[in-house]
Amino acid sequence: MSIDHALPHPNALSKLHEFHHSPTVNFSKPHGIYNISYEHLLADNNLSRAVLVAWRFFRIDEDGHLGVDEVRIGENKNEHFYSGFHKGPTMQEHSDMIDECDAMPELSRYEHNFLRMSSLRINALWFKSKSDLPDYFYPLEPRFHDFDKRLYTQDEFMLLLIAAVKERLKLADVNSDPLLGG
Repeated sequence: MSIDHALPHPNALSKLHEFHHSPTVNFSKPHGIYNISYEHLLADNNLSRAVLVAWRFFRIDEDGHLGVDEVRIGENKNEHFYSGFHKGPTMQEHSDMIDECDAMPELSRYEHNFLRMSSLRINALWFKSKSDLPDYFYPLEPRFHDFDKRLYTQDEFMLLLIAAVKERLKLADVNSDPLLGG
């Protein structure tokens, strides 16, 4: 039993191979990147309106560094744009956590994705249920807003995430802006 990796849009894979000028580049652990606005998060108290904004694929570059190639999704959802190779210590932690979570029986048949809320500096592995079971989350470094290095149930994660959004809005002294969040 193991977690499932997301099945990327065929256009994302085409763009990736086109950029690398090779259909044989070795990619692993594909996953979707999701963002959500503060407005939608607070209105629903969940991530049901999170938007798939990119695909990422792990790869070791020619210098031996682990990183991810990111392919952004265009407005019409069929267009895809190569946006770069990201490497660094957080990529190693991300890959290691996927491997660690892969052995957890409670994550069997969950799909590995990624939640990115840049304005809050929250990045988390998002294990989306393929049924009606609650999701799981694993925040990555750097961790802020009282998140620890551990697996969170959906309820635990949402309490901290919503509190972080409310605190951010209070500090900013602004009304909810649909462009804030992701």
